[in-house]
Amino acid sequence: MKVLLEYCVLLRNFQHMNHSAERKILGIDVSRDSLVIFNRLTAETVSIGNDRESLESFVADFAHTFSCLSDWKIGIESTGDYSLLALDTLLKSGFQVVLLNPVVTRKYIKGTVREKKTDGSDAEIIALAIANGE
Repeated sequence: MKVLLEYCVLLRNFQHMNHSAERKILGIDVSRDSLVIFNRLTAETVSIGNDRESLESFVADFAHTFSCLSDWKIGIESTGDYSLLALDTLLKSGFQVVLLNPVVTRKYIKGTVREKKTDGSDAEIIALAIANGE
């Protein structure tokens, strides 16, 4: 009985760790002037400038709040030159970054029922695509 109880505790802890890992995802909707970032773990959305100073400030604040940046996976929709600064900065900061083809993002958007397209909802869709292994 004791072995079974220990197994159940280990299994529950493992499932919790996997569940947390699946949620350590950021989705970023990129535009010329801004980045809208959806945090799947906290379900919060923030908007920052698409410039080096804003990105470095975001990374510093994020690292202060969440440890081990390499545990986090970030999805960024490829938007040509507009996504390059974010991609470079986040990779150099230690995040796992996935550059998504816009075709993939559109596929997920078509699969949802949304009344209105917003940058925040797009960032959330990007995070969902990453969580699903894209």
